[in-house]
Amino acid sequence: MTRDQVYKLIEEFHVPKHIRRHCEQVAKVCEFLGRKLPHKINLESLIQAALLHDLLRVCDVTIWNPEGFPDQHHEDSHDKWHELRCTHEGKDHEDAAHEVLVERGEHCLAELVKSHRFENILNKHPFKNWEEKILYYADKRVDHDKIVPLQERLERGKKRNAVTPEQIAISDKAFAKIYELEREICTACGIKPEDIR
Repeated sequence: MTRDQVYKLIEEFHVPKHIRRHCEQVAKVCEFLGRKLPHKINLESLIQAALLHDLLRVCDVTIWNPEGFPDQHHEDSHDKWHELRCTHEGKDHEDAAHEVLVERGEHCLAELVKSHRFENILNKHPFKNWEEKILYYADKRVDHDKIVPLQERLERGKKRNAVTPEQIAISDKAFAKIYELEREICTACGIKPEDIR
């Protein structure tokens, strides 16, 4: 997939503007870390996955209130979001995006996008490669469209997304592992977390 095709997909799925800004900032963090990392990675795939990681975020937004989005959107977008929420009802946005990308023959990109699921860090072997690690971590450093310290992002994300006792427990377990991942990535890149701006 080319970068042009990535942006066409974002348009096709009417990704809300505030989510686009988030994805673009995550892509910048991914590029920064990918260039610092001494290991050979597929930087272009990483950036594309970052741009697409929340392609279908509208599918599992906990409190659905598109009128409260920070930007105005055309009625066509509202119709598309309704269609997507119905088509992918009960699915997490990572699974929904994975399906869309697989249908288009983008299997590697689909796997990379799927790997950013929050609970993935709790698996015995959560990541297959550096691209998955970096995408997961970069997403946790960007709150809306601002790069913030990890603790700030995790606490805000928990308030927004951890509603049930089960979700709160998952968040609490995941936090320690996410901090470990931050140490691993920053050590490998020869940087401190605060160098990510």
